[in-house]
Amino acid sequence: ALKRLHADHPDETELVELGRSHQGRPIWALHIQDPKAKNTVPVLIDAAHHGSELLSVLYALDVAQTVLEEKDDSWRSTLDLWVVPLVNPDGNHTFLFQTHWAGRKNGRDVDGDGTVGPWEGVDLNRNYPFRFSALGESGSRSYPLHYWYRGPTGGSEPEVQAMMALADRVHFSAALSFHTLGTIILSPYTIDGVDNPSPDVAWPLAKRMASAAGVQVNGKAYRVKRKIYPVDGTSQDWLYHAHGTVAYIVEGTHHNPKTTATRSASVEGMRPLYRTF
Repeated sequence: ALKRLHADHPDETELVELGRSHQGRPIWALHIQDPKAKNTVPVLIDAAHHGSELLSVLYALDVAQTVLEEKDDSWRSTLDLWVVPLVNPDGNHTFLFQTHWAGRKNGRDVDGDGTVGPWEGVDLNRNYPFRFSALGESGSRSYPLHYWYRGPTGGSEPEVQAMMALADRVHFSAALSFHTLGTIILSPYTIDGVDNPSPDVAWPLAKRMASAAGVQVNGKAYRVKRKIYPVDGTSQDWLYHAHGTVAYIVEGTHHNPKTTATRSASVEGMRPLYRTF
């Protein structure tokens, strides 16, 4: 999909390999910027830190396609946009081709036996180094086969390193990270025990995005929350702390809806939210 968008818009896009996963799969970004534009604002859109969250990938791809194909070119003239639809290609492959019971985590061989079982791997959205493991066994887990295994050290995973290197290079002003599910916008900081700057500039924008989105295909409206449950080592909190990026996690309406109609309606319902962003 990214190659097609790049082929259709070669002057405004750049296809960039950010890095490789544990199992050697590329992590692709589509860089979108009008070459004639000046003083653009750097923005990051990413998805599928958890490879099993398929709908999140569609949200990110829709952002790229909408920005490039809509008649209103205001986004392209004002934004330096980076879209990374599949942060965790190994987990995605596990979910699609091995078992639907796994795929949230990446492809790390945690026991070092040369093979990666479906329960191995690291939860990438517990691996970022800001307050890594700060909440002990409540925000993430030290047990390697747990669903929320955080990894051996903060920033240990190549997928996380690729995303951090991009952020260190570009210094994003704002970011949206798509996940599933919950119909929720998480406004930073989401970790317990860390105070937001005053005034809290992130929260009012999150409320505006939620209001613009309206009632979704699941009959719910987006809510703004600081957290769903205790969590540490997230991309959102690291971006906010490291670079002042106004970074949000957006939990979509469904996990992996089976019908095209539901998927399409969920993607369409996301558009007013990210357009407001």
